[in-house]
Amino acid sequence: MKKTVVRVDSVSIPIYPNGDGRFAIVFREAGQRIKRPYVKLSTAKRKAQEVAVRLLNGQRQADEFTAADRDVLLHIKRAVEPFRVSPVAAIEQWATWRCSAATAKRERVPALVELLIATKTPHKLSTRRMREFNWLRDHFAKKFPGSIETLLQMELEQYYAALGVGDRRRNNIRDVVVTLFLFAKEHGYLPADKITEAEKVKRIELDHEAPEIYTPAQLVIILEHVAPEWLDPMCCQAFLGVRPEEASKPHVSRKTRAIRKLMWTDFLWDEKQLRIVGAISKTGRDRYVDLNDTFLAWCGHHRDKTGPVAVHDRQDRETGRLTSDLLGFDWINDGLRHSYASYWNSVHKDMAKLKEMMGNSEQVNRRYYYHPQPVALAKKWWQVLPAAHVGGNIIQAPLGLRFA
Repeated sequence: MKKTVVRVDSVSIPIYPNGDGRFAIVFREAGQRIKRPYVKLSTAKRKAQEVAVRLLNGQRQADEFTAADRDVLLHIKRAVEPFRVSPVAAIEQWATWRCSAATAKRERVPALVELLIATKTPHKLSTRRMREFNWLRDHFAKKFPGSIETLLQMELEQYYAALGVGDRRRNNIRDVVVTLFLFAKEHGYLPADKITEAEKVKRIELDHEAPEIYTPAQLVIILEHVAPEWLDPMCCQAFLGVRPEEASKPHVSRKTRAIRKLMWTDFLWDEKQLRIVGAISKTGRDRYVDLNDTFLAWCGHHRDKTGPVAVHDRQDRETGRLTSDLLGFDWINDGLRHSYASYWNSVHKDMAKLKEMMGNSEQVNRRYYYHPQPVALAKKWWQVLPAAHVGGNIIQAPLGLRFA
């Protein structure tokens, strides 16, 4: 049986007999070849006629596309081209914003920034975080004084590009703007069921190099100049790789609202391990860190204590005091922790073990700490001892000396 052709004006739809006794209509739509089989020839003819009419109507609509329509489309394409989105995606994003803006409370960006800062009282924020919030008020809010629901992803992308800053700084600015948008969302100024425009702006993937670390000689200077009340938290970072916020910051339980800090009772002295409980851990899970003899030399005399390791809460105030004028070099954020991990891995070469003790993912560990340091230099890190114990007379260490 030969093919049958159904024609509607200039559109023709062929019908082919299949080997299984069915009849298939074949046509192209939206650039794709489509084949649809039917049991009866009469059904296939009817469906072919419906398709032909639909395709013909589409052709007529295209024929009605005017020069003015073409100019509008070209204008839209030029406007969205810097943001690498299609005109259709841009229009859909605008339509979504219009629908969501109609249901959200309205508030201007400057007022929201002030509200954000007021709720995040200074004693709860680090100096660095407070600087970021002040930047929101002094720069971002002045650039965008209108309602937050009118800000779109494309405007934010253009703003970041115009700042002329490096990729890392651009990511930091993007993150603090996201904080503002999430705050607005939490308080009903943006739709609660939609991702914010600030979150739609992607972070730039950075080329991660070896982190900045201290030399053993610099560690000696730090421990000589740090205030006595901050010596123990600093040793936790330098010799155990504990995060600064885990070593000193009080954490509030979301369930019980109880305040939890790193306590001396978290140290399992006989097992030579530190248990960092999930309440203060960044990952929210318990993890264990081995206590080496260097740490015991500095802090082993706290074996019978029960209070917090850090008497005060704001380590940034102490690190702010440890300026380059005092130390002779710049303070490195997370530098003690980074140094611990880099030197530890140089000696032990056990990335899996380091991952567990640091509470990092395998990817993060390999990105930051797979940069071996000379083993001789690494061993010197673990030989930084209190003056009373120089020469190996470590009173607090009950076992043989194993500094690494």
